[in-house]
Amino acid sequence: MHASWSIALLASGLLGALALAADVHADPLNAAPRAHLDASGWKRVRGAITAEQDAVPRLAVDGDPETAWRPDPEAVDEAWITFDFTRPWTARPTWTRLSTRWNKAPTWFRWEVSDDGANWFAIATRHPQGISETTEAEVRGPFLRLVVPSEAGVGLAEVTLHAAPRRGRTLAPPTVAPTDNRVRLAWSAEGLHDLLEFRIWREWAAAGGGMPRSVLLGAAPVTVWTDVVEFPPEADTRFRWRVEALGFDGSVLAEATTGFHSFAARSPAPFALRGVVEGYYGPRYPDAAREDFVRFVGNQGGNFYLYAPKLDPYHRAEWRTPYPPERLAHFAQLTTLGREHGVDFAWSLSPGVDYDPASNADRAAVLAKFRAMQQATGMRWFGLLMDDISVAIDATTATQQAALANDVLAALRENDLEARLLFVPTVYHGQPDGFSVSKRQYLGALSTLDASIPVVWTGPGIFSESIARADVAPAAALVGRPLLLWDNFPANDLIYTRRLFLNPLTGRDADLADPAVVSGLLANPMWAPAANRLPVGSVLRWLRDPEAYAESTAGSATVPPEWTADGLPPEMREWVRLFDVRALPEAVTTAAEAIPLAALEAWRDGHWPAPDLLEQAALLYVAPTLLRRIPRADLAAELHPFAHKGSLLGEALLAAWVELEHSARSGGGDVASAAAPLVAAARAHEWVLNEGGIETVLDFVLANPPALAPQGPAVSATVPQLASAGDAVDLVFTGGRKVRLFGLPGAEGDPATGRFRWTPDRPGAERWVAVVDGDTGTTVRYGLIRVAGPSSAGAGCACESSPPGDGAAVALLMALMLARRRPARRFRAG
Repeated sequence: MHASWSIALLASGLLGALALAADVHADPLNAAPRAHLDASGWKRVRGAITAEQDAVPRLAVDGDPETAWRPDPEAVDEAWITFDFTRPWTARPTWTRLSTRWNKAPTWFRWEVSDDGANWFAIATRHPQGISETTEAEVRGPFLRLVVPSEAGVGLAEVTLHAAPRRGRTLAPPTVAPTDNRVRLAWSAEGLHDLLEFRIWREWAAAGGGMPRSVLLGAAPVTVWTDVVEFPPEADTRFRWRVEALGFDGSVLAEATTGFHSFAARSPAPFALRGVVEGYYGPRYPDAAREDFVRFVGNQGGNFYLYAPKLDPYHRAEWRTPYPPERLAHFAQLTTLGREHGVDFAWSLSPGVDYDPASNADRAAVLAKFRAMQQATGMRWFGLLMDDISVAIDATTATQQAALANDVLAALRENDLEARLLFVPTVYHGQPDGFSVSKRQYLGALSTLDASIPVVWTGPGIFSESIARADVAPAAALVGRPLLLWDNFPANDLIYTRRLFLNPLTGRDADLADPAVVSGLLANPMWAPAANRLPVGSVLRWLRDPEAYAESTAGSATVPPEWTADGLPPEMREWVRLFDVRALPEAVTTAAEAIPLAALEAWRDGHWPAPDLLEQAALLYVAPTLLRRIPRADLAAELHPFAHKGSLLGEALLAAWVELEHSARSGGGDVASAAAPLVAAARAHEWVLNEGGIETVLDFVLANPPALAPQGPAVSATVPQLASAGDAVDLVFTGGRKVRLFGLPGAEGDPATGRFRWTPDRPGAERWVAVVDGDTGTTVRYGLIRVAGPSSAGAGCACESSPPGDGAAVALLMALMLARRRPARRFRAG
């Protein structure tokens, strides 16, 4: 037993599921969703729309019992999922209750605890008799790990982690930096022990007095928060902000409040409706994530949220079926939450998949569905969707759809004269100049819609690289009213499921702010709710002031403010571009998918790949390290699958480079020996590339290995064999004339001498890559440094720097990963 753990086990808790200890908070907070997650792997499962989906670790903490982390059944012996509470600060909570719920339980599982993420101590081994199991224990440590056997069908649906209460501390008052109506809050976590996260409130009061009213902006482990005070709710309103520090048991450790601030009333935004349409094909949001997203839209100056996810069966496939009471209650909560944040929450129905306009029963079912939602929630905005269906495109269809929409609006206004309805037509994108006669007639017949009903339009394309006034004005003229834009940015559904769109909005012209042509814009987000804060935040910035947004982003390479607010490391900008197809508008693949093909093409032609591939490989390989710098666990969890896959690809290219160089220097030139593991890795990890082109190229390389001359200098590297949090360590690379170090955030040194110093600030594993230039070319060294806990906790573990093992086993798969400078070419063998 490691001396620094200070572990006391409750024997009774190890033997079975006992009652919660008396000193535990009566309503303990489940800390599991706040953990940074990692796992040995996960399997692919059949999805409803996309052919397959990843059963990733975050599904074990999303609050949805129907989703689950499913370990890879091909893994050897044991699989594991890790819960890391060292980010953004290291806490050592006392865990009291560890609970699991399974879709299918394993024959056994084991809980473990660690101080450094490397040395693990077993808490308990259980042999579950049902789908739910609880382990009672009293154990301290920032890392927990659940180990399971690699058995087919095992699914971990939910984990709950409860901790004992802790004593409170003092929180210094936040500083407030208002710029126009955008406010930046900052405070410190120093001196707060066993801190889980902060909760941020906005309070306001009229100058005449009265009790301040408050609204919860959100909760996150951050010390910086941005808030937009778009329109004061009444004249002479003053605002202040309150921050609460929460412990692992949900108790308030400390709180502090700012002074009051006044804001001048702003001119109305150029767009009447500004917000989000949850209208993608893909995995549904957990309820809590949707609630946070509604808050976010309001906090950033948006005023509209349209609920229209294609895979909600009650919305589309089974539209006639009434919603269960618990779902209606969720929509009622969202309606109230939206109003607290100045957001109209709107629900929509998409009956067109099998709606019969000649059926009185179908018409009655549509009206009943809308009336039930209105009565249960009190919402005022609704939507009728007729997109993505198979119907005749002509004036008759449009007239029938318009009649149904008018009937729906009339039924809603029987109970609420302020009720509003929007309409999504079957023809919803394109350039009318190129439309057929029937399409133009369809759009023209929509003029029979009630004049108050906005018509929705996505722009010149379904996914539009750019949209300007001239792109939508002809369609607005055809339907006889301004259009509400449904912008499919940053949606990554269907063919885009392996892509990340985290960069700011581009290609939207400021001249769209013409109320005679465009009434508003709704961004259709990704299936990753937390990651949406980054691109959707930029959309909401653009909607508030398109002219100012254009000035702030023109030719700018600075990190967008949405990244700063979420704590995304600036080093990740290039990493993000590897998965962003919009960075490669002429390519059918992402850069990450094109990179291996470019590297293999070079090898096929008997050349070394371009040296810049190494830098991109380094970014991919160290991505898990960069994720350790993201304070928000929900965002890190959504990026984790991309970082995990990318690191395998990055390691593949780095290992292949090292192997090939070694082979060339020894006179072997054996490309096949390095390429063989890549072939296996490519097939095992199912990274989709140009129509099977990867196997064609790899098989060709294996059959026709080129002879390569040695590339790059002979480099020697001195790296620490032992690292402890808080202690400075030195890294020295000799043999080259310039060294670029990736990973190890905060490392300082001289690239010309190859000497660097790094001070680890937390326990765990840290990846590094050194790209070394010499007179004869470029070479690379890479590895892993394990960091023990702070010195005061006893730093004596055998921490060493080395390649992470099985590097060659994944080796050429990263060779695949880096040709961002040119689109991938179609390959032909022979």
